[in-house]
Amino acid sequence: ALTTLQSQCIQNQISDLATRKLNLVFNPKEPEDFAQQSAWLQGQIDALQYILNTSEAAVNQLSSLN
Repeated sequence: ALTTLQSQCIQNQISDLATRKLNLVFNPKEPEDFAQQSAWLQGQIDALQYILNTSEAAVNQLSSLN
């Protein structure tokens, strides 16, 4: 399970990545570049969110054992 500080750091990273994704500029001459950048950022967000979710599930499972 992650510590509170670790969870907060990951949430900050997700927030930063989401901001970067929202601030992407579409260039009609290079639509593939936009799609690639957007997909890469979303992949990073998904991976970090997975870590948070699995940590939370582990904490819930451990607390139900007590």
